[in-house]
Amino acid sequence: MALNTITTTEVVIDEDVKKELFSIVDEEKQIIVNCIINGGNDGTAARIWKSTYLVDKISKQKSTLLHTIGVSNYPSWTLIPPKSTLRFSLIFSPLPQSTKVFDLVEEIPESGGFYFSGLRRNDTDVYHVELTD
Repeated sequence: MALNTITTTEVVIDEDVKKELFSIVDEEKQIIVNCIINGGNDGTAARIWKSTYLVDKISKQKSTLLHTIGVSNYPSWTLIPPKSTLRFSLIFSPLPQSTKVFDLVEEIPESGGFYFSGLRRNDTDVYHVELTD
């Protein structure tokens, strides 16, 4: 009988790489959503599906997920140990200039998709959310 094993890897991003990334993001008007998920008392796991979007509240236009930093993409998982926190970033394509309020929506064919409603547009297009499962 084979045992399934899950390993975790801490992702550390070099400061020069961060500067270059944020320079590109600023140039291309991409949107950054910095996320936090708490492991709680029992720990948990997280992953992001490619079908994660920012959705304009009025036009319903979707901004697509371009990159993830610090979290696994489906089908892999990032483990979050008990009483610890996972911090990661999602980078999306631009929303229309007219967008004032939008939602973060993970559209998946199972329960547990992320949903954060009512993000108000700001001048930096950098946002911070705490997600719960």
